[in-house]
Amino acid sequence: MRIIDVYENESITLDDKDIIELRTIKTQSPQLPFSLSENKISLDDYIIGEIQLSEKLIRINPRHKTLSLEHYFEMLLFIDNLNQPDLKSISHSENSHFGVNGLIENFINQCNNLIAFGLTGQYLPKKVKSHKPKGKIVHSEFVKKLVPIEGVSTIVDEYKIDNSANQIIKAALMKIYEYNRLNAELRFQTIRILSHFDAISNYVKELKEIAEDIEKFNSSNPNYPICLEYSKKILLDFKLGYSNDGSIQWNAFLENSNATFEKYIRKVLDKDLDHIVSKWEKPRIFAEMKLEKEIGQKAYSPDIIIDYFEGSARAVFDVKNKFFSPKESTLSDLTSVADIYQLVFYANQLNTSICGLIYPADDFYEPIILDLRGIDLHFFLVTINMNCDFNTRNNALVNSINYCLKYT
Repeated sequence: MRIIDVYENESITLDDKDIIELRTIKTQSPQLPFSLSENKISLDDYIIGEIQLSEKLIRINPRHKTLSLEHYFEMLLFIDNLNQPDLKSISHSENSHFGVNGLIENFINQCNNLIAFGLTGQYLPKKVKSHKPKGKIVHSEFVKKLVPIEGVSTIVDEYKIDNSANQIIKAALMKIYEYNRLNAELRFQTIRILSHFDAISNYVKELKEIAEDIEKFNSSNPNYPICLEYSKKILLDFKLGYSNDGSIQWNAFLENSNATFEKYIRKVLDKDLDHIVSKWEKPRIFAEMKLEKEIGQKAYSPDIIIDYFEGSARAVFDVKNKFFSPKESTLSDLTSVADIYQLVFYANQLNTSICGLIYPADDFYEPIILDLRGIDLHFFLVTINMNCDFNTRNNALVNSINYCLKYT
């Protein structure tokens, strides 16, 4: 299979056969983040990942060298509560598509743990007729003269494992089974695990209800949360396309790099920082304009707000998915004037004296203090070293933010 590498925010010229195939894909899944013009495919802004056609793999790499597709795959798993100590690293060979094989392999391993512990079901009331009643008698249906013939109607509790959680996991396993690029071992394991779900019905609800069903489910089996989160990722984010004969024609796994990096940083701080880390669900209005009957509004929404209460915060940070390396550029070029203005505005609106920008970096750097003349503000440039292992870089970021907060 031929691999075509391109970088995010770039377009690529393809031959007519590929363009025809991509037009079919776009028709099948119009929500996929790319557009076609003549013989070019253009991905939406900040989209990374892979699209696999019948004969080509289009790989959209991050726009700067500090981050790789492997980094983003780790972030996605972490954001979706899928990061585990035994998580396998994913290398990008021809048989590894933006972590798809790794996603599947880790899901299969977790399903094995789930089955070893035992599938969780629930007791549901069931009405039965028996000459030896063991449950609660249904008095409204008691007819004495029919008892010798039909028995007595009773309500008994029957244990069933056919619930929404197991249906969701089965749906993810079925999707994996349909993926015709699995190696023989993963296919065998998928079939074996599916045999334990023979008594489980198909998930018939809309996919948008998956998250709600997962949230409502409780089990003493500790493997359910991770299996259900994997299932959600496979069902919602891993796209498969089918030809007329029902075989897999294409697959895609595409993500927004900026949104992923921002969510990852916020999740790290929310998990390990001893402060309340938040982001507003809706932007807050800070300005309004009126012209006759028309009203215009401007709003803002910082990426990370720390200890927010009644209009004020301890600190505010914004995440910038931009190349940052003091070794390769001058200090003056590390950040832009527009980004500085943005954080000064955020700090003013939130009545805080601490703010900063968080960047991915190629090494460990202490927070750099940005001295703003004439403004009483502690402004920091904070980095996270993407060249070290997952836990080390997360811990170092938390330590850097704690350093900044000491200036309160």
